[in-house]
Amino acid sequence: MLDKAIHVKKGLTRNHLHRYDLRIKVKATKTEVEEFTALQQAFMKFFDICLQADQLSIIPPYFELDRKDKTVLDLSSKFSVSELDSTALLKRYFSRLSAWNDKGNVYCSLILGQNVSFHEFMDKARLALTKLDYGLFPKACDHEETSDVGWLLYSTHQQDEERMSEMISKLVNKNVGVKWRPIHYNDRSHKEPGDNPPRTYALHLEASTNKAVDIRLKLSQWYGSSSRSFPDGTKSRLVPPFQTMLSFSH
Repeated sequence: MLDKAIHVKKGLTRNHLHRYDLRIKVKATKTEVEEFTALQQAFMKFFDICLQADQLSIIPPYFELDRKDKTVLDLSSKFSVSELDSTALLKRYFSRLSAWNDKGNVYCSLILGQNVSFHEFMDKARLALTKLDYGLFPKACDHEETSDVGWLLYSTHQQDEERMSEMISKLVNKNVGVKWRPIHYNDRSHKEPGDNPPRTYALHLEASTNKAVDIRLKLSQWYGSSSRSFPDGTKSRLVPPFQTMLSFSH
């Protein structure tokens, strides 16, 4: 969990610090040096946008051990991305850095601290992010290592994410994040490259990796195949992640 007293000297409290997933667009490179340069420039552009929206923006190290190390500085208007001279240092702030996909996208996770709300920030930054084809997405729950618990079959937009998160967290006595996201499935009927089916969305549950299986088991009493009554009065079934279903089938 994010530290309660961290960064008070900058006027930021725990309520201002949130975890996000970031998507950046990076051109393909041939060498490790070119790869580092491309990533660094992309992250510099992103953080410049953050500072333009709020000069007090910071990106602290992603993991708690690094945040507790006083020699490891937050990225800020005084300590920029340009001063990180290796991919390893970039990963300290932009964690879980993925490989390039076929569209040139790279994904990572970060903590962003600002004195404006996410919606206020996006009002100011949306156009600049869109021009770069970058995407910033709030994470469902506040844990360093997270896993999908599953998704709710029959879930609808009328089921508010925050209210569902609070309700389910109380049911299992654990912190469970809820986010409206597309369902990932393997549809073998669409074989042509340009034949893209419409995306289907549902409420996804996310929790700390070491608690996800236990939470999934506890929720089966309310959202299992034999359940007849539901906590919020809305019929739902908890469907495990696709990878989990595959592992159970072998």
